[in-house]
Amino acid sequence: ERVGFYAFYGYEKLRNALLPRTLKQVGSYAFYGCLNLQEQVLSDAILSIPTGCFSKCRSLKNLELPNALLRIEDGAFAGCTQLEKIVFPTTLEHLGDMSFAGCQTLTKLEIPEGVVQLGKGSFKDCTHLYSVRFPEGLYSIDDEAFMSCLALAKVVMPKDLFRIGKNAFAECQSLERVVMNDHVHVIEPGAFFHCIQLYEISFSKELETLGQSAFELCINLRKVFMNTTLEKVGDRAFAKCRSLQEVSMSQALVQIGEAAFLECKNLQKINWPDGLEQIGQDAFRDCIKLTAPRDMGGVRMGKNAFKNCR
Repeated sequence: ERVGFYAFYGYEKLRNALLPRTLKQVGSYAFYGCLNLQEQVLSDAILSIPTGCFSKCRSLKNLELPNALLRIEDGAFAGCTQLEKIVFPTTLEHLGDMSFAGCQTLTKLEIPEGVVQLGKGSFKDCTHLYSVRFPEGLYSIDDEAFMSCLALAKVVMPKDLFRIGKNAFAECQSLERVVMNDHVHVIEPGAFFHCIQLYEISFSKELETLGQSAFELCINLRKVFMNTTLEKVGDRAFAKCRSLQEVSMSQALVQIGEAAFLECKNLQKINWPDGLEQIGQDAFRDCIKLTAPRDMGGVRMGKNAFKNCR
């Protein structure tokens, strides 16, 4: 009924794991590093695939998950570099941290409706992943969940999504378009850092937090629309977005962080909100096409906020 912890750890001669239907439990790291394992079939009685269970099974191509599976724990399939396709059962509720990180040949994902949170780094470094379908009830995409998914071109955020974690889509260098919903409240630091093909972004109306370097080095980003309740643009949020031409600010905005638009060399048009109170140090430094405002009333200005502007 049970395969123990580390049972076949590093056993390189193992090629197939066709486990009995009576099997109810598999231990952590049971098949870790079985470099020649190509196929596994798990009993439908198994409800959880534990930590590191099939990690670094670099020949594994066919993945049959139990029909009643509820949980895939941390690093369960991390480093399965030949894994091309995953069909998740509709019963799945949990995807742990780094669960499929480094599955370099994985191309498509359809995450089932029961999953409300994607673990940290869950699909990090899946370099050929180009299509992801999220469940509508997804609440949080955790830190680095899709970091360095180099083929991912478009992301449609599900309607209930509340939070996009730190570096969640950082270094997704084919990502051109992000469709936000109306309920994303939090975009954490570095969420879309260095997404060099991203060309336009419109934020949800309920956005409250835009973290440090959230869109830094998005060098093809041209327009930003903030029709939101956002009160602060984080430090370096759009730094070095050298193609950025137009920013529509939130009318609720009171603070623009340090170096928020540093070296946005093509930035020309900004609508300044009436309630703005503070512009941080170097906020618009080296925005060489931007005309520095002449009269900002009682707005507190940081050092070099408009240095080298017109």
